[in-house]
Amino acid sequence: MIKQSNHMVAPVKQEHSDLAEEIIGRIKSDHPSTQHIGDLTDLIIDLTEAGMKFYFIESLERLNVGAVTMGIAKVGMSSTIKGMKMVITKVLKKLNSEQISELTNFLEEILCSAETDNN
Repeated sequence: MIKQSNHMVAPVKQEHSDLAEEIIGRIKSDHPSTQHIGDLTDLIIDLTEAGMKFYFIESLERLNVGAVTMGIAKVGMSSTIKGMKMVITKVLKKLNSEQISELTNFLEEILCSAETDNN
């Protein structure tokens, strides 16, 4: 569904991509999938944090904002990430197997390999 509409992208480290594929594979092959909720939670926290840093901190770095502005941004981001971790953990702990399966389908949909230039 997402690939059929306009969307923005954020790069992810290869280790996150590999880990996502591994966790998704384990969830799809094991039942109940709730046994992998800890790994899935950690992955989503890492991906969310990386995306937030890319969209916010990276853009400020490209603008060459001053040290004070960057410091304020990083402190704000740190506080946001701490709160986000608590919320994500609480929400994902409440998911049932069907919801976890749908979440892994969503992750598969949004994780894309890098395009290579074949000139």
